[in-house]
Amino acid sequence: MFAAINPDWMMLAGIALATSVFVRMAIRRQRAGRVVAKGRNAADPIQRLARPKHAWDGAHRDPGALVERQKVELQETAREAQGQLATKIAVLERLVAASSDQIKQMQRLLDELHAARAEAESDRATV
Repeated sequence: MFAAINPDWMMLAGIALATSVFVRMAIRRQRAGRVVAKGRNAADPIQRLARPKHAWDGAHRDPGALVERQKVELQETAREAQGQLATKIAVLERLVAASSDQIKQMQRLLDELHAARAEAESDRATV
């Protein structure tokens, strides 16, 4: 299909397409500049400020809002870390309590074993 088209014509068509795209972009920039320029001529300083296109655009670009948002994220991260640490501490305390109970039980069994051996030795000595 493209073999029948002269390569010179294809090059010319590509250049024309690129030129039309660049011209359209330049026209759009000029129109946007005119809208901003009209706002700058207003007497009210608030009218001169560029307004965000969406409700939250300004909050995302505002340094103060950015710092506050990062503070909130940091506080949330700290709260999550504290929660995880509290959970791990509670688990560790339960494990320590369980091991203390097991140590007491093993000590009791060891004392019973020593008492049984002592009793067996005293029985042998009397026999």
